[in-house]
Amino acid sequence: MIVPRAPPPPIRTTLLYNSSVNVTVSYARAHLPELLKAVQRGKTVTISRYARPVADLAPSKQASKPARRFGTLKGQVKIVDPNWAAPMTTVEVDAFIQGRY
Repeated sequence: MIVPRAPPPPIRTTLLYNSSVNVTVSYARAHLPELLKAVQRGKTVTISRYARPVADLAPSKQASKPARRFGTLKGQVKIVDPNWAAPMTTVEVDAFIQGRY
């Protein structure tokens, strides 16, 4: 009598916390979009076959975002109300609550 074997438990990877992830070839084939999103977030994914590393998916240096340049909007932003962050007065609060403000 042949007894069927139970399937192995699914491989669950935590792609949020680890800096590198190890997966099997079949898992990589089934979940490639998820793995590519992890690589975009800066993770390194190692793909293994028969418990031996075969390939690494790593973020490309060419695909990195350009460095931010500060001051590019200088002179283009107009501040209409210089007191925009000042707290509201009680009259303004009452008008706001009644829907008149």
